Amino acid sequence: MSDIKINVCKMVDDHVLIKVDQIMDHFISSDEYKDQLSEHISKHRNFEEVATTNGYFMSDGEVYLKDNLEAFSSIEEGCRAIGMKSMIVGGKTVISNERNGCSFDDWSDAAEAGTTIVMEEDGSGAWFIVNFYDKSFSSWKSCCDTLQFEGSHNDVLEYWLVDFWLGQRLQLKDEVIFEFKDFSNGYYVWGRCTTGQAVVMDYVIKEIHWEI
Repeated sequence: MSDIKINVCKMVDDHVLIKVDQIMDHFISSDEYKDQLSEHISKHRNFEEVATTNGYFMSDGEVYLKDNLEAFSSIEEGCRAIGMKSMIVGGKTVISNERNGCSFDDWSDAAEAGTTIVMEEDGSGAWFIVNFYDKSFSSWKSCCDTLQFEGSHNDVLEYWLVDFWLGQRLQLKDEVIFEFKDFSNGYYVWGRCTTGQAVVMDYVIKEIHWEI
């Protein structure tokens, strides 16, 4: 066995105390557990990734639902996709909406009129069709919370009692850490998101060892 592996094993032996899955059965239904897990998920969930996976995008700081997933390279292309066209009237170019008979001086005015509008995604240069009546949100988090989208976070698969030294370092690595005032007694419960292998094989454990 290499010196590095021996040292990692020693670190685990010194700081990972015992597996407490059965004891945790008592706490999983408690408000204390649910509140701590909810706080962790809220802090570390990738709200943007979750919302975009569900068809949302951000435009001018607001989050909107795409009416369809097709992206257009220009505002004109998007407007034409919803039935608008340009024509010359009295020597002047006019944008006409075939759906409602309205006309506009330019594509930007046409894009914002009616119940189907065209909006540019922040930072991408892509344009998407949006239904005016679909609710928009002030942030990615607001979108995910309101629509109750599942977060992109790892599920806890095992529970281990660890000491203060390791618990602090696991928290810095964004691992799921619980503190239960009537059980931990100064220790932490680590919500391990891997299983089926020895703790010494977890990347986060190796990473902590490399840093000390």
